[in-house]
Amino acid sequence: SIVFIEYFLLHGSNETVNILLQEDNSARIVITLNELTAFEYVDSKGKDQGINVRTRASKILPLLQDSQTLKSSRANTESSKK
Repeated sequence: SIVFIEYFLLHGSNETVNILLQEDNSARIVITLNELTAFEYVDSKGKDQGINVRTRASKILPLLQDSQTLKSSRANTESSKK
């Protein structure tokens, strides 16, 4: 799930992050997230319910694509725990 990927990237151990960032895993995740940035779902009342998926996918992509962004986000997450 997209929530788990975000959680593991921001809160997971370094080993977990390294597994996610391995070339095969990372490529598949990025492809899926790119598809989810265009996810659309409008409920029967006409409300856009896909916005949460698009927003979260767009938030996670930079973490996978830029190691400095990931490092900074992990540090911010860690400091906010204290």
